[in-house]
Amino acid sequence: MSAKRSLFVWSLVAALVLVMAACAPAPAADTGADAPMADAEPEVVEINWVEWWDGEYSTESLDGLIALFEEQNPGIKVTRTPLGWDSMYDAIVTSAQAETGDYDVLGMEPCCWMSALVKLDALEPLSSYIDGSEGFRDRLVSPLAITEWAGDEYSICWYLMPYTYAYDQDVFEEAGLDPPTNWDEMVEVTQALNEGDEVEFGLGAGLNASFYTMYYHWGARLAQLGGDLYDDNNCAIFNSDEGVQAMEDWKELYVNNLLVDGAIGMGQNDLHDLMTAQRVAAYFTGPWVGSAVTLNRPDARIAFAPAWTDAETGYGGYQWACSGLAISSNSEHKEEAWKFIEFLLSDEGSIYMSEQTSVTYATKANFARFGEMDNPILKEVPPMLSQDPEHNLFFAPTADFSVHDEWVAAFQAVLDGDREAQEALDAMVELWNQDLPQCQ
Repeated sequence: MSAKRSLFVWSLVAALVLVMAACAPAPAADTGADAPMADAEPEVVEINWVEWWDGEYSTESLDGLIALFEEQNPGIKVTRTPLGWDSMYDAIVTSAQAETGDYDVLGMEPCCWMSALVKLDALEPLSSYIDGSEGFRDRLVSPLAITEWAGDEYSICWYLMPYTYAYDQDVFEEAGLDPPTNWDEMVEVTQALNEGDEVEFGLGAGLNASFYTMYYHWGARLAQLGGDLYDDNNCAIFNSDEGVQAMEDWKELYVNNLLVDGAIGMGQNDLHDLMTAQRVAAYFTGPWVGSAVTLNRPDARIAFAPAWTDAETGYGGYQWACSGLAISSNSEHKEEAWKFIEFLLSDEGSIYMSEQTSVTYATKANFARFGEMDNPILKEVPPMLSQDPEHNLFFAPTADFSVHDEWVAAFQAVLDGDREAQEALDAMVELWNQDLPQCQ
């Protein structure tokens, strides 16, 4: 072949190669581990927390709490449905009956809502979640911070608090009085305050306030007497001698005019207002009283009396209560809901909220701080929990929230002399137990 023809052939081959290369498909992208990848947006799951705490502990506090959680859990977004406490139960029931997943995490009152919601199959059993979370049970300040009902655990106390005697330190100092250390001393101090000029009323009482009346006032005395609310089967047994005595002790205060005028028609907010105005010196309440009073009287110095031991019984128990957290059985994001509850009851979450609100969130790490604090309410709480745990009383689920209203009506009738304490409590125990299968 001539050189000229050879050059022509090679030129033709080269041209064909170039054409084929231009028409070939682009090489597949390298998907190996070492291949660079564009940043992908992580999938975010949104959960809804229905609660009443915006109005009590401020929107800013809860915003900060959720920001902490979302920073640690970028795949979960928490929205809130803030409702008034009085609307919460009905909202949860409506959602449960519609079998919708409107809410994932539920604010819960174990004493008064839980049993009815379990009957509606509205609550997710929590035992498997709790047992699958290493160290969770041991983190809580008391085993009774987890509420069991109908063979499983359905609610966890977010905070756990005693009901006890709170007093205005300025009034007591002006009157030259020390805070009482038992019920008998409290009666004597109340008489002294009523006879002095430092304050209008020595003792307030909210005797028209649903379960507040039963637990804050009567229950606080029942614990000191060594009585019980329920037996091991969660059946009511508070018509005991101790229950009758506790009711008679309150009646004695009432008929002897030792209580604030109009106590039989008052609730907790009335008492907050009276102490804010320095018209009453003391009343039985929970640790939120300090925040409630200083909200409108910033210089107020409200304290808890030191832990009591009853002069006659020698018992030092307290009535404890909690509000809690649950998961909706209709939630589509139960694992994420549990992760949020884990955070709320972590050391970090509980301490953050306690610093914001001075409320006794239910972890050991949080309670351990109180004894070292100058807070005149919180520093008294750990001894109340530990000094006589056998006689501490805790809420147990009841069949229907409305039974507490019946209890208040019966209590008021006893105060007015229209019923005997034993008969009234017998009727209330029967009412409590009639809708509980284990009590039949």
